Amino acid sequence: MASSRQPTAVFLLVHLLLFLHVETAAPPPAAVVRTLCKATLYRGLCNRRMSKLPPSVTRSPTKLAGAAVGLALGSADGRLQDCVENMRDCADRLRESVRELAQLGRPGSPGFVFRVDNVQTWVSAALTDADTCLGELPPAPAAAEKVSHAMQMTSNALVFVNSLAAKN
Repeated sequence: MASSRQPTAVFLLVHLLLFLHVETAAPPPAAVVRTLCKATLYRGLCNRRMSKLPPSVTRSPTKLAGAAVGLALGSADGRLQDCVENMRDCADRLRESVRELAQLGRPGSPGFVFRVDNVQTWVSAALTDADTCLGELPPAPAAAEKVSHAMQMTSNALVFVNSLAAKN
């Protein structure tokens, strides 16, 4: 009687272990992304951006949340950062022009023409910097769209970060 129970017990143990292995095996990385994207307000955007991540990122909840935050940051930063840099250059050139004008002296004095030429060059460059900045910014409706896109990416990133908090 003991010998007939042994194969049954082994059979049940093997099936139990297989069942537990299947239940505890990690879902494929793409499934994790799809599942988390379902919890976002902007599923389509989330799936489009997050599904492009390599498996080395999507297998790690921490890396996945970091990637989501990084994508949101990139969306928020982009063109605006270029514009800010151009406006910094513009301001630097105008400050230099003010300093040069303070050293100008009277017309006909030594260095007068040289300094005026410098100021003309710097103010012209500042104007180009400001114009370039304007070119970096989309028209108002598109700007609102960019801000909305950044907000959506940030909202999606929050879901991924919140999924990390849920693991504790």
